[in-house]
Amino acid sequence: MQTPAAAAPRPLFGVNGDIARFESLTGQQQTVGHLIVGWGQGALWGGRFARLFTTMGDVPLLGFSTRTLGREAITPAQIAGGKGDAYLVALNAAISEFGSQIYVRPMGEMNGYWNVYCAYTKEGRPKPGHSTADFKKAFDELNATTPALF
Repeated sequence: MQTPAAAAPRPLFGVNGDIARFESLTGQQQTVGHLIVGWGQGALWGGRFARLFTTMGDVPLLGFSTRTLGREAITPAQIAGGKGDAYLVALNAAISEFGSQIYVRPMGEMNGYWNVYCAYTKEGRPKPGHSTADFKKAFDELNATTPALF
């Protein structure tokens, strides 16, 4: 007798915005809610991480930027140098306390010139104070400071 093959896990797709509205418009049930926060949000200002996670569906997908209140709050070079460690440690603690699956999307679309942390302008010129090397070093710092993320 042959046993059936295990079903492959289905990919999870996230909705950035109102999950209930998306479900009402499409009839598709969503598991992952995507929210992008500004630097410091969830720990230093705005709703706390614990509350934010509960608004993001069964599996939260938290993105974060280096922008806060319309300006760049921290550069990738500063993150690489440890300047943002307090925020990253707070995020790590909140994820650990949450105790369930969560996705984190730090500084997404790093090649999008519209993002303050991108190393290049729309025209392809280097942005002063930013570099691809600093962006990579920032991810090294994220890895070292927030083991819950990786």
